Amino acid sequence: MKGGTKTLFRFGWAGKGVCRRAVTEAPIDALSLAAIEGVHPDTLYLAMGGAIGPGTVATLHDTIRAVISTQDARRVAATDANRAGYCFAERLTEIASEAGMADWRD
Repeated sequence: MKGGTKTLFRFGWAGKGVCRRAVTEAPIDALSLAAIEGVHPDTLYLAMGGAIGPGTVATLHDTIRAVISTQDARRVAATDANRAGYCFAERLTEIASEAGMADWRD
């Protein structure tokens, strides 16, 4: 839709007890990761839908702030093993750092 707002695909519970945020490039990747792992109840599975726009960044910041308030906070970037995937993973690291989650714990 032209003029629409891009945000994130979300799967999993986003409430109390969620301490892990797994971000993928596409929704099918997020669902596949959840299926492979057996759907962790402490994980919010997210997908960027192929691009990172301002709405995506704002939503990622919100989810990071919610997760880092827990003691066992950790994040996962599950991106493709190609140039675009590496760029997404690098940008996700920057976004996490901006939101106050600078280190990887997984």
